[in-house]
Amino acid sequence: AAFKAGADLDCAQFANTDAIQNAVSSGHITEDLIDKRLFQLFRVQFRLGMFDPYEIQPFRQFELNQLRSPAHLELSKEAARQGMVLLKNENHALPLKGGNTKILVAGPLA
Repeated sequence: AAFKAGADLDCAQFANTDAIQNAVSSGHITEDLIDKRLFQLFRVQFRLGMFDPYEIQPFRQFELNQLRSPAHLELSKEAARQGMVLLKNENHALPLKGGNTKILVAGPLA
């Protein structure tokens, strides 16, 4: 479903080739669709320099402690807050009514 919706990469399932093979075998997705998604993914990775020699890759200049600094983590949270989008409000479920409403967020990226 994610491939059909336009997702190029699902990091949580990236190594799960069995799921992709099963989806193709069962007809849920086609090899052409996988080729299209991989083309889009690799195009972005090439533009980011991820296939350049290691020593000139632009993002290799940063140390892990720089990337996980409190300032960067806060910036990531703010970007996530600003990037949240309501995609559907099927059956006018939102806004939630008060009371004992509980929400379950599940899945590998939840």
